[in-house]
Amino acid sequence: MGFTKRFSLVLVICAALIAVAGFAGGKAFAIAACVLTNVIAVVLVVYDIAATPKPDCLEVRRELEEKLSLGHTHTVTLAVRNNSGLPLKVEVWDDIPEHLERGPMPAPAWVEPFAETAFTYTLKPQKRGEYLLPRISVRYPGILGMIRRQRRFTTPDGVFRVYPNMRDLSEYGIASLSKNLLVTGLRRVRTHSDGGEFSSLRPYVTGDNYRTINWAATARSGALVVNTYSPERNQFVYAMLDASRVMNTPYNNILMLDYCINAAFLL
Repeated sequence: MGFTKRFSLVLVICAALIAVAGFAGGKAFAIAACVLTNVIAVVLVVYDIAATPKPDCLEVRRELEEKLSLGHTHTVTLAVRNNSGLPLKVEVWDDIPEHLERGPMPAPAWVEPFAETAFTYTLKPQKRGEYLLPRISVRYPGILGMIRRQRRFTTPDGVFRVYPNMRDLSEYGIASLSKNLLVTGLRRVRTHSDGGEFSSLRPYVTGDNYRTINWAATARSGALVVNTYSPERNQFVYAMLDASRVMNTPYNNILMLDYCINAAFLL
């Protein structure tokens, strides 16, 4: 708990009243004004402490994807619920570790009684790895504005992982959809290549390569039959990345190695 600027202003007014009373009526009036103003200030603070709901009346949670993409801007939502019978002007602050670039925090907003208000800001990871976002700080002024209550809430699900940026690679998903179906075997395409895996037999058509004729099937059927092939899908492809010290050079706050990893995923 702390004191606000309004309380400081009240103290300044009290000091001015004491000074005026001292100049106008002498020492006795100054002492009386001092006692009276101090009593008023104490009463205001005590009433503000008693009337202002405690932080226990608040429920705070963080809404964020568990898997984050490197270099991608994510939206973080801090939901604050007020379980008291009085409106509170709440200000939130999220503790962010290093290598996570945070946008501006939202401005204080009113949370109505037994209602919930969402505060949003942006978060941009700049390094792969696992991060812990355990605490959310919340503070709000008292009913009279004399004091300020604050508390740090611990969230149980504050562990998030940053992976290579697969979101940007999704831009190429539509263009390569047909190829992906071909690779996974969900789409068959007739090929004129001699290579690949054997797919099926079909009747000979003028223009087919004589080397694809299946003589055993031709002998059984009495007509020319050729083999059809589909692209071979059981090949292994290795992407070799340079992970030396040179690749640890940052570009736009992201390591060159991470750009290579994204390129390997795209390939």
